[in-house]
Amino acid sequence: MEKLKKYSFILILLFLLLLKIVIVQVQPVKGEYTLEYDDLLMVKMTDSILSGNWLGEYNSKTLIKGVFTPLFMALLNIFNIPFLIGKEILYGIACITLILVLKKKIENKICLAIIYIIVLFNPVEYCSELSRAYRDGIYMSLILLLLACLFGIIFSRKDSLKRQLKYFISGGIIFSAIYLCREETIWLIPCIGFVLISCIISILIDKKINGKVKRILLYLIPIIEFLILINIVCFINYKYYGIYTLNQYWGKPFKSAYRCINKGKAGI
Repeated sequence: MEKLKKYSFILILLFLLLLKIVIVQVQPVKGEYTLEYDDLLMVKMTDSILSGNWLGEYNSKTLIKGVFTPLFMALLNIFNIPFLIGKEILYGIACITLILVLKKKIENKICLAIIYIIVLFNPVEYCSELSRAYRDGIYMSLILLLLACLFGIIFSRKDSLKRQLKYFISGGIIFSAIYLCREETIWLIPCIGFVLISCIISILIDKKINGKVKRILLYLIPIIEFLILINIVCFINYKYYGIYTLNQYWGKPFKSAYRCINKGKAGI
């Protein structure tokens, strides 16, 4: 009974997530298979990954989108989980993680439950655009997970190194996943940088905090993880296509061509 009482709040969160999944399972997947650069491309890339052929035959579409979504869809296929259910499981995990982190500062469980219900049953989750076999719904879940990690870093900056470690490790992995999900993720870097720099400054000026150097070194963990994971994907792309890049937009040929086009327009 004591253990049940201790974990009752988590059980309630899981029950609400299960209820959300039951509601969502009757919602059909909207497949815009005429969109060769969006839904159809994700499906084709997923099929190629499952067949052991990475992203498929190299052409003008192969490296124009992030690889995280087809990897996620391939994982769901391996475990025989429908896409919408898998997407909701990821979203539910993100919501629960956020609430458990906020629990460190918000002690009122009723207030936490209200926040959880509002986020979990967000009406936008039921719109047709997020029911597509695409990356938008997944991206929203990853952003919530990243937000939870940032809150965890802020709230635990005075805790032991062991308690902080999980937020830095998770944060690095999640940001890498976000970066591999959409191409415009660079907009998050100023926000993340502001949070991390603010935490480092607060550690440096707080005289009660010991082991400042070790604590600050923790902030290198997400950067190292990011560089490793990004370069792994670049290496796989190089192995299959002979191009050491994440996608064509960041490759030198595309940048050079785009620069020439802009110069031509300027000349006109």
